[in-house]
Amino acid sequence: MAFLASITWVVGAYWFPVCAVVILTRLIYNRYRYDLSDIPGPFLASLSDAWLFLHYLRRKGLEEYDLHQKYQSPLLRLGPNTISVSDAEAVRIVYGWKPVFAKVKRNLG
Repeated sequence: MAFLASITWVVGAYWFPVCAVVILTRLIYNRYRYDLSDIPGPFLASLSDAWLFLHYLRRKGLEEYDLHQKYQSPLLRLGPNTISVSDAEAVRIVYGWKPVFAKVKRNLG
């Protein structure tokens, strides 16, 4: 019984720092994951999908072309797992007969 009481006290006393460390670890993982970290894009977009959500909420979705020009890259990172492709040859590689890249469909509903 004393063990359960001590666990309850530790969880009650340190829940905020533990949650902060978990969230910070996830953001760092999103930013520096090995497969997408070399693709340029806005810094906040590499941390979470919140940047992409706010970008489209403000009706700035048509400005992706300007972002491609700003970063001078046919690939643009718009989220931790979201890439925008502006080059026709790159689209052919990604969506070709035998695609090189795995595409994940998510149910947003």
